[in-house]
Amino acid sequence: MEKLIVGLLLILSVLSITGCNKQREVVESKPASVTYTGYITKITTDRILVASERKMTGSEMYDAMWLGVSDRSLAIGQRVKATLDGDIDSSYPGVGSASSVVVVPIPIVSEAKLRPEQALAQAIASKSELQVPIVTKIVYDASTEKWEIGLLDGLAPDPHEEIVIINEEKAGG
Repeated sequence: MEKLIVGLLLILSVLSITGCNKQREVVESKPASVTYTGYITKITTDRILVASERKMTGSEMYDAMWLGVSDRSLAIGQRVKATLDGDIDSSYPGVGSASSVVVVPIPIVSEAKLRPEQALAQAIASKSELQVPIVTKIVYDASTEKWEIGLLDGLAPDPHEEIVIINEEKAGG
C-alpha cells in the first residue's frame, strides 16, 4: 500500500513538472491604429498641417500636427481623418506621418454658393500671417449670405479668435 501511494505521488510530481516546462505560444497583437481628425490649414510639398477641432486635454490650446503625406489631391479647408503611422514628435505642432488620409465631408449648406471647405480656404488665405491656423467655427448665415469663420493662431502667446467674414456675393453664381 505504501508503494502504491509513493508511486502515485511520483507520477503526480512528474506530471506537474512536465506541465510547468511547456513553452507558451507567443501571440503578437497588432497595435490599434490611432486616428487624428481636423482641418487642413496649411500645405507644403510633402506634408499637411491638420488642426484639431478640440482643445488638448487639460489645456486651453488646440492640438495641431504636421503630417507627412504623398497625396497631392488634398487641399486647405478640407476636414480629414488621418491614420497615424509611427512615432509622433511631441513638439507643437506635433510632427508625424500618416499611412492614410481620408477626406471627411463637411455638411453642405443648401442655400450657400460656396461649400464650407471653400469658405474656410478663403478665410485661411486672408489670414496668411497665422503660423498655426486653428479653426474654431464655420457658420453660414443665409439671411446675410455670409460665412462666419473663426480662426486663431495656435502659436500666438495669447491666442484670440478672429472672425473672418466671407461674402457669398463675391463667390459668383
